[in-house]
Amino acid sequence: LEKFLKKNYVGKGIKDELAVWDVKLGKSIKEKVEIPCVHGDEVNEVLRTVSHQIKELVDSVSETTNNQASLALAHNLARYKLKFSPDKIDLMIIQAIALMDDLDKELNTYVMRVKEWYGWHFPEMQKIVKDNIAYAKVVRDCKTRKGIMSADLSDILDEETEATLKEVAAVS
Repeated sequence: LEKFLKKNYVGKGIKDELAVWDVKLGKSIKEKVEIPCVHGDEVNEVLRTVSHQIKELVDSVSETTNNQASLALAHNLARYKLKFSPDKIDLMIIQAIALMDDLDKELNTYVMRVKEWYGWHFPEMQKIVKDNIAYAKVVRDCKTRKGIMSADLSDILDEETEATLKEVAAVS
């Protein structure tokens, strides 16, 4: 951008202000190339209108070319903003970790409720089946204490735990 502006703006002796969308970009251009920049709501409206009417204003621009240029510009702008704002990447990681913590908290809450509610029916099962996911699957598949004795739990529990659970269910 700096080379382009020096060649086509400074090199041709243009003294007008350059209209830019982004305030930070305008400041950067003013510092590096010494071109006065203007920005604001009016400039944004003019630039928006020009971008929507580019096909009518320039004959050699097809819709495909315009779409490709818009996509390339969006990608470059996104890269520029991420490049000069590394804390945003950290922010995404922080938010992802916070989301995982929230999901873990919710999952634990639901598991505690299942254990509490099913514990009224078959309290010994909490001591036998320690894994939360396995506990929930056993409750889902067996429904009742009698269902535990007839259910095949080999895909959920190991043989020893399954045998212990069935023994306790028979006498509970």
